[in-house]
Amino acid sequence: MGASAHGKPFLETIGDSANHDIRFNLSHSGEWALVALTNGAEVGVDIERREVNRPTPALAKYAFSVIEFEQWSALDEEEKPGAFYRLWTRKEAYIKLLGKGLHLDLKSFDISHETDDVRLLDARHEDASDRVCFASFDVDEEHQGALAIRGERDALERISYWEWSPVANHE
Repeated sequence: MGASAHGKPFLETIGDSANHDIRFNLSHSGEWALVALTNGAEVGVDIERREVNRPTPALAKYAFSVIEFEQWSALDEEEKPGAFYRLWTRKEAYIKLLGKGLHLDLKSFDISHETDDVRLLDARHEDASDRVCFASFDVDEEHQGALAIRGERDALERISYWEWSPVANHE
């Protein structure tokens, strides 16, 4: 196991690694955890608990680029909380994909906030790539999740997912 300069963990390969280029990322919130595994494609995930009082204009202005903040501000008040968490988790998944975490300025890139056709609108930073796909999803009524994967749009079509719950009693 190794880690990038900014702490993103990776599996070190041994011997012939042509078919064993495993990449992974994880995130957790409350009782939920997201784990993404790929063969060769960088990946990032994020999960956040939706808090009623959290999506404030001050927090959005801190985390969102000028374009993202303007688009978010133009929404109806009832749309803002959902759009906030969709965009927040997409941005977190993206910076985790890059392996930079919060070392990357959150305002150095723009991601769409729509529910469909999610895409990177612009990136003004080192290591920028337009070959990133996003998926956003409701984990449950209280949690928002997002995945970012480096690759062409068909990368999302090859995603499989499973939900696992531990057994309460281990008798």
